[in-house]
Amino acid sequence: MELLYQAKHYRDFVAAQLEKRGRGARTWLSEAMGVQASFLWSVLSGKQDFTPEQLLTFAEIFQLNPFETEALLIMLNRDRAASVKVRGYYQKQLDRLLSSKSDVEKRVRATAELGNEYLVEYCSDWLNLAVTLAVHHKKLRTSKRLAERFQVELSRMNEVLALIEKTGLVQFDGTEYVPTQNRFHIGKNQAALKLHHHNWRQKALQAIDQRADDQEIHYTSLMSIDASTFNQIRNLLLRSIEKMEPGIKKAKNEELVVIALDLFRI
Repeated sequence: MELLYQAKHYRDFVAAQLEKRGRGARTWLSEAMGVQASFLWSVLSGKQDFTPEQLLTFAEIFQLNPFETEALLIMLNRDRAASVKVRGYYQKQLDRLLSSKSDVEKRVRATAELGNEYLVEYCSDWLNLAVTLAVHHKKLRTSKRLAERFQVELSRMNEVLALIEKTGLVQFDGTEYVPTQNRFHIGKNQAALKLHHHNWRQKALQAIDQRADDQEIHYTSLMSIDASTFNQIRNLLLRSIEKMEPGIKKAKNEELVVIALDLFRI
């Protein structure tokens, strides 16, 4: 993000990314983009410009998020504009985009929990929460690696990351996505709560259908009992959940697991 705010032109951002990659980056990028090294040099020196298609290819190679890609395309249109009027139009568009992003980040830093305005959207897809947890693993902090881990298209993963970044649960540091100190709590938001339960029960059913792992637990039992025994079971399960919490907080980020527990009357 800081690189975007600091860049006066889109090529400044391109140069900064290449500098971070280190020696041989220009040769590598020209080959990856399918352009001549001399053309890339001309772009970086301000003598020529990327086409929108070439800039999108650059964005894909460096796994830029949707916000960064949009900002760069606006910069490109501004820098290629033939008149002051058109350049001014794109500059205002860019200012609005960067300002809106800055406002979101300020709001995120000011709160410790995900607000209700995002909860329903966030809980509408199981992948949002799964990715939020996955970035705690240091090897799963780029959109490409996350897409491979969850076997989804890169475009979809970029959309998921854009939403999670908007909520403030993860932050893009210019190279990768990192978890923040912010948390989300569904609480009494019934719409979000129903989606949350539904998503993970569906994943539990998929786990039953897709594989047989002796270490996993899938337990279903129908019982005919009295009210007192029901409360005993309920309290036992609640105490078990409480006892798990300290161990979960201390655990290393190695695996993503789900506990979907139900006790209900029919």
